[in-house]
Amino acid sequence: MADTTLPDSYVQKFLNNFEIGKINAEVDTMTAARFGVRSFPTVLMLKPNGMEIDRFVGYLPPVEFVTAIVNAMSGIGTLDDLLNRLARKPKDIELSYEIGQKYRWRGDYDKAATYFQEVMMLDVNNGKKMAAQAAFNLGHMLYKKKNYTAAVVSWRDMIKAYPQDSAGIEAQLMIALSYQNAKDFKKAKAEFKSFLKRYPDTEEKDWINEQLAKMEKK
Repeated sequence: MADTTLPDSYVQKFLNNFEIGKINAEVDTMTAARFGVRSFPTVLMLKPNGMEIDRFVGYLPPVEFVTAIVNAMSGIGTLDDLLNRLARKPKDIELSYEIGQKYRWRGDYDKAATYFQEVMMLDVNNGKKMAAQAAFNLGHMLYKKKNYTAAVVSWRDMIKAYPQDSAGIEAQLMIALSYQNAKDFKKAKAEFKSFLKRYPDTEEKDWINEQLAKMEKK
Protein backbone atom coordinates (compact mmCIF):
# COMPACT_ATOMS: atom_id res chain seq x y z
CA MET A 1 0.00 0.00 0.00
CA ALA A 2 2.75 2.44 0.97
CA ASP A 3 4.72 1.68 -2.18
CA THR A 4 1.97 1.54 -4.80
CA THR A 5 -1.51 2.62 -3.70
CA LEU A 6 -0.96 5.61 -1.43
CA PRO A 7 1.60 7.44 -3.63
CA ASP A 8 -0.66 7.07 -6.70
CA SER A 9 -1.57 10.51 -8.07
CA TYR A 10 -5.27 9.60 -8.35
CA VAL A 11 -5.31 8.42 -4.74
CA GLN A 12 -3.35 11.44 -3.52
CA LYS A 13 -5.81 13.85 -5.15
CA PHE A 14 -8.76 11.97 -3.68
CA LEU A 15 -7.25 11.91 -0.17
CA ASN A 16 -6.96 15.70 -0.14
CA ASN A 17 -10.53 15.60 1.16
CA PHE A 18 -9.51 13.71 4.29
CA GLU A 19 -7.37 14.07 7.37
CA ILE A 20 -4.77 11.30 7.15
CA GLY A 21 -2.97 9.59 9.98
CA LYS A 22 -0.56 6.67 9.94
CA ILE A 23 0.66 4.57 12.83
CA ASN A 24 2.91 1.57 13.26
CA ALA A 25 0.49 -0.76 15.06
CA GLU A 26 3.33 -2.97 16.26
CA VAL A 27 4.79 0.04 18.11
CA ASP A 28 1.67 2.02 19.06
CA THR A 29 -0.02 -1.00 20.54
CA MET A 30 -2.48 1.06 22.60
CA THR A 31 -4.06 2.61 19.52
CA ALA A 32 -4.05 -0.74 17.74
CA ALA A 33 -5.80 -2.35 20.71
CA ARG A 34 -8.32 0.49 20.94
CA PHE A 35 -9.49 -0.16 17.39
CA GLY A 36 -9.03 -3.93 17.46
CA VAL A 37 -6.38 -3.93 14.73
CA ARG A 38 -4.86 -7.40 14.41
CA SER A 39 -3.92 -7.62 10.73
CA PHE A 40 -1.81 -5.43 8.47
CA PRO A 41 -2.36 -3.31 6.55
CA THR A 42 -5.60 -2.04 8.05
CA VAL A 43 -7.19 1.20 6.85
CA LEU A 44 -9.71 2.76 9.22
CA MET A 45 -12.34 5.30 8.15
CA LEU A 46 -13.36 7.35 11.16
CA LYS A 47 -15.79 10.14 11.84
CA PRO A 48 -14.41 13.30 13.51
CA ASN A 49 -15.59 11.93 16.87
CA GLY A 50 -13.57 8.73 16.38
CA MET A 51 -16.53 6.50 15.55
CA GLU A 52 -15.70 3.91 12.93
CA ILE A 53 -17.37 4.12 9.53
CA ASP A 54 -15.65 1.13 8.00
CA ARG A 55 -12.28 -0.57 7.67
CA PHE A 56 -10.39 -2.34 4.92
CA VAL A 57 -7.88 -5.07 5.62
CA GLY A 58 -5.25 -6.22 3.17
CA TYR A 59 -3.84 -4.76 -0.01
CA LEU A 60 -6.08 -2.69 -2.30
CA PRO A 61 -4.84 -1.25 -5.62
CA PRO A 62 -5.54 2.47 -6.26
CA VAL A 63 -8.92 2.32 -8.01
CA GLU A 64 -10.31 -0.34 -5.67
CA PHE A 65 -9.06 1.64 -2.67
CA VAL A 66 -10.87 4.81 -3.74
CA THR A 67 -14.00 2.86 -4.68
CA ALA A 68 -14.08 1.20 -1.26
CA ILE A 69 -13.91 4.59 0.47
CA VAL A 70 -16.60 6.11 -1.74
CA ASN A 71 -18.91 3.16 -1.09
CA ALA A 72 -18.34 3.35 2.65
CA MET A 73 -19.10 7.09 2.64
CA SER A 74 -22.37 6.23 0.90
CA GLY A 75 -23.14 3.53 3.45
CA ILE A 76 -22.57 0.71 0.98
CA GLY A 77 -20.89 -2.42 2.28
CA THR A 78 -20.46 -1.16 5.84
CA LEU A 79 -21.27 -3.40 8.78
CA ASP A 80 -24.60 -1.63 9.36
CA ASP A 81 -25.49 -2.00 5.69
CA LEU A 82 -24.69 -5.71 5.71
CA LEU A 83 -26.65 -6.30 8.92
CA ASN A 84 -29.69 -4.51 7.49
CA ARG A 85 -29.49 -6.54 4.30
CA LEU A 86 -29.15 -9.79 6.24
CA ALA A 87 -32.26 -8.90 8.26
CA ARG A 88 -34.16 -8.91 4.96
CA LYS A 89 -32.43 -12.07 3.69
CA PRO A 90 -31.54 -14.05 6.84
CA LYS A 91 -30.36 -17.16 4.95
CA ASP A 92 -27.96 -15.35 2.64
CA ILE A 93 -24.64 -17.18 2.90
CA GLU A 94 -22.54 -14.45 1.29
CA LEU A 95 -23.94 -11.74 3.58
CA SER A 96 -23.36 -13.89 6.67
CA TYR A 97 -19.78 -14.49 5.58
CA GLU A 98 -19.12 -10.79 4.88
CA ILE A 99 -20.49 -9.84 8.29
CA GLY A 100 -18.28 -12.47 9.89
CA GLN A 101 -15.32 -10.90 8.12
CA LYS A 102 -16.28 -7.41 9.27
CA TYR A 103 -16.34 -8.53 12.90
CA ARG A 104 -13.16 -10.53 12.39
CA TRP A 105 -11.30 -7.49 11.08
CA ARG A 106 -12.58 -5.48 14.06
CA GLY A 107 -11.11 -8.06 16.41
CA ASP A 108 -14.56 -9.08 17.67
CA TYR A 109 -13.87 -12.78 17.27
CA ASP A 110 -16.86 -14.00 19.28
CA LYS A 111 -19.36 -12.27 16.99
CA ALA A 112 -17.35 -13.25 13.93
CA ALA A 113 -17.46 -16.91 15.01
CA THR A 114 -21.26 -16.76 15.28
CA TYR A 115 -21.58 -15.74 11.63
CA PHE A 116 -18.92 -18.13 10.36
CA GLN A 117 -20.70 -21.00 12.12
CA GLU A 118 -23.92 -19.88 10.46
CA VAL A 119 -22.18 -20.00 7.09
CA MET A 120 -21.06 -23.56 7.79
CA MET A 121 -24.63 -24.58 8.59
CA LEU A 122 -26.10 -22.85 5.52
CA ASP A 123 -23.42 -24.11 3.14
CA VAL A 124 -23.53 -27.55 4.70
CA ASN A 125 -22.03 -29.38 1.71
CA ASN A 126 -19.57 -26.57 0.91
CA GLY A 127 -21.30 -26.12 -2.43
CA LYS A 128 -20.45 -22.44 -2.49
CA LYS A 129 -16.92 -23.08 -1.15
CA MET A 130 -17.72 -20.80 1.76
CA ALA A 131 -18.16 -23.31 4.59
CA ALA A 132 -14.54 -24.42 4.31
CA GLN A 133 -13.28 -20.84 4.29
CA ALA A 134 -15.45 -19.99 7.28
CA ALA A 135 -14.01 -23.02 9.10
CA PHE A 136 -10.50 -21.90 8.19
CA ASN A 137 -11.23 -18.45 9.62
CA LEU A 138 -12.40 -19.97 12.91
CA GLY A 139 -9.01 -21.64 13.24
CA HIS A 140 -7.19 -18.47 12.24
CA MET A 141 -8.94 -16.43 14.92
CA LEU A 142 -7.79 -18.94 17.53
CA TYR A 143 -4.29 -18.64 16.09
CA LYS A 144 -4.44 -14.85 16.36
CA LYS A 145 -5.39 -15.22 20.02
CA LYS A 146 -2.28 -17.43 20.40
CA ASN A 147 -4.43 -20.40 21.33
CA TYR A 148 -2.29 -22.61 19.14
CA THR A 149 -3.49 -25.96 20.45
CA ALA A 150 -7.14 -25.10 19.78
CA ALA A 151 -6.21 -23.68 16.37
CA VAL A 152 -4.55 -26.95 15.37
CA VAL A 153 -7.61 -28.94 16.47
CA SER A 154 -9.90 -26.57 14.57
CA TRP A 155 -7.87 -26.81 11.37
CA ARG A 156 -7.60 -30.60 11.57
CA ASP A 157 -11.38 -30.78 11.91
CA MET A 158 -11.71 -28.44 8.94
CA ILE A 159 -9.43 -30.58 6.76
CA LYS A 160 -11.37 -33.70 7.73
CA ALA A 161 -14.74 -32.07 7.00
CA TYR A 162 -13.68 -30.56 3.65
CA PRO A 163 -10.89 -32.80 2.31
CA GLN A 164 -11.21 -31.60 -1.26
CA ASP A 165 -11.18 -27.87 -0.57
CA SER A 166 -8.01 -25.94 -1.40
CA ALA A 167 -8.28 -24.02 1.89
CA GLY A 168 -7.08 -27.21 3.52
CA ILE A 169 -3.65 -26.68 1.98
CA GLU A 170 -3.22 -23.38 3.79
CA ALA A 171 -4.60 -24.98 6.95
CA GLN A 172 -1.87 -27.65 6.82
CA LEU A 173 0.78 -24.95 6.62
CA MET A 174 -0.80 -23.02 9.47
CA ILE A 175 -0.80 -26.15 11.63
CA ALA A 176 2.98 -26.35 11.20
CA LEU A 177 3.32 -22.65 12.01
CA SER A 178 1.14 -23.08 15.10
CA TYR A 179 3.45 -25.78 16.44
CA GLN A 180 6.45 -23.56 15.69
CA ASN A 181 4.94 -20.61 17.56
CA ALA A 182 4.06 -22.92 20.44
CA LYS A 183 7.76 -23.92 20.48
CA ASP A 184 6.91 -27.56 19.79
CA PHE A 185 9.69 -27.70 17.23
CA LYS A 186 9.61 -31.47 16.81
CA LYS A 187 6.01 -31.43 15.62
CA ALA A 188 6.55 -28.22 13.64
CA LYS A 189 9.44 -29.73 11.71
CA ALA A 190 7.47 -32.90 11.04
CA GLU A 191 4.51 -30.89 9.71
CA PHE A 192 6.67 -28.65 7.51
CA LYS A 193 8.52 -31.66 6.07
CA SER A 194 5.24 -33.47 5.47
CA PHE A 195 3.92 -30.39 3.69
CA LEU A 196 6.97 -30.23 1.41
CA LYS A 197 6.58 -33.91 0.63
CA ARG A 198 2.92 -33.41 -0.37
CA TYR A 199 3.53 -30.17 -2.26
CA PRO A 200 7.16 -30.18 -3.49
CA ASP A 201 6.50 -27.32 -5.93
CA THR A 202 4.87 -25.01 -3.40
CA GLU A 203 5.66 -21.30 -3.66
CA GLU A 204 6.35 -21.40 0.08
CA LYS A 205 9.25 -23.85 -0.33
CA ASP A 206 12.03 -21.34 0.36
CA TRP A 207 10.19 -19.86 3.33
CA ILE A 208 9.53 -23.33 4.80
CA ASN A 209 13.18 -24.26 4.44
CA GLU A 210 14.09 -21.03 6.25
CA GLN A 211 11.81 -22.02 9.14
CA LEU A 212 13.30 -25.50 9.27
CA ALA A 213 16.81 -24.01 9.35
CA LYS A 214 15.85 -21.70 12.21
CA MET A 215 14.46 -24.56 14.24
CA GLU A 216 17.55 -26.69 13.71
CA LYS A 217 19.47 -24.05 15.68
CA LYS A 218 17.14 -24.25 18.68
